[in-house]
Amino acid sequence: MRLRNLLSTASLDLAALSAVLATARRTRNETEPGHRPLAGRTLCMAFLAESARTRACLEDAAGQLGVELRDMTAAALTLGRGPDAALEFSRAAAEADALAIRHSLVPGRAQALLADIAAASGRPVLNLQSELDHPVQTLADLLTLQDATPGALAGVKVAVTWAWQRTPTRPPSVPQGLLTLLPRFGVEVRLAHPPGFELAPEAFAQAESLAGEGGRVIRCASLDAALAGADFVYPQGWAPQAMLHHPDDAAALAAPFADWIVDAVRLGQSAPGARVLRSLPAAPGEEIGADLLESERSLYFTQSANRLAMMRAILLESIPGGGVEA
Repeated sequence: MRLRNLLSTASLDLAALSAVLATARRTRNETEPGHRPLAGRTLCMAFLAESARTRACLEDAAGQLGVELRDMTAAALTLGRGPDAALEFSRAAAEADALAIRHSLVPGRAQALLADIAAASGRPVLNLQSELDHPVQTLADLLTLQDATPGALAGVKVAVTWAWQRTPTRPPSVPQGLLTLLPRFGVEVRLAHPPGFELAPEAFAQAESLAGEGGRVIRCASLDAALAGADFVYPQGWAPQAMLHHPDDAAALAAPFADWIVDAVRLGQSAPGARVLRSLPAAPGEEIGADLLESERSLYFTQSANRLAMMRAILLESIPGGGVEA
């Protein structure tokens, strides 16, 4: 199975999702020296939103597989400034076997630009985070949930909750991506956030239309309601789309909800043995209690390892010569 593009997990059918999960699982422990299955292939990357962890993850995965990376960020800065910007960027990256783009801070436009680039380039385009989705992160999270759950995920309850930060600056890509992806595998997602931190309506529409048997999204009125009986808890701060470039306004909006933090006491409301997930980076005392982040209840470091495995799998399944046809 080949990933023609990875614009969002919603754009992939279950067979493609299963293939990339299987490749991540199969290859994550491969350490054969000198085994570089994508040697000679080139990927052009453009980071139009700051990233340390995603960039490092891509660089590590590409280095392990033998992929040459070319930074096209400067060439991509004109994206969205004219009707032919996507075509011009595609021409600038004409020698690449695939393109990888992070463009998460332009509400209502970045996801469409990724689709335009995919159409113009005729080569695989990998979304490293848009304003609507963060496929590498959410697929790694799904892999982590599968690893931690005996049998299928059907019936598993995951609380996806907004959590307090002094200055919320992240786009809501991760929670929206989790809403879209997890119900396809039968997961009950319990969403909670304070007023003013609503998610994109299309995330709910996709979750409803794509949900597998037993999969659904339940909107909860409070953090405690979302936690009650949950098998997994995923605290994640985000800013409203309209405030992504106005951190002071986002901080003022978040200030009354400083008690929206998941700590060991609060986790006691969840199911016995409930585990905690957290995407990188994590600041103890913000979003998640310091008593939880590095405890045995946390899957934080497993998620980090699985993100590298997932990045490797996405490259193998999208760049010609890397995957296994199914």
